[in-house]
Amino acid sequence: MRVRSLAAAGLLLLLAALLALPMQAQAQTVTTVPDDWALIPTGLSAGEQFRLIFLSSTKRDATANGISAYNTFIQGVAAAGHADI
Repeated sequence: MRVRSLAAAGLLLLLAALLALPMQAQAQTVTTVPDDWALIPTGLSAGEQFRLIFLSSTKRDATANGISAYNTFIQGVAAAGHADI
């Protein structure tokens, strides 16, 4: 149980560090969504930007040699979730 807690704390620290990076240091993908898209955070006006962070509780081993295996895995998880993703 302690190992799991330490791993969760480490992931939270990593996420916090990534979110703290300057915008220009992160890869930027801008996708325009319809004004009536179900996942737009409340309180935003048309044209305002937001970030969608996808977090999955689904696990996968870490044995693949390339990032494409992990991309394919998480894209499959996302496709099986909310219809608007």
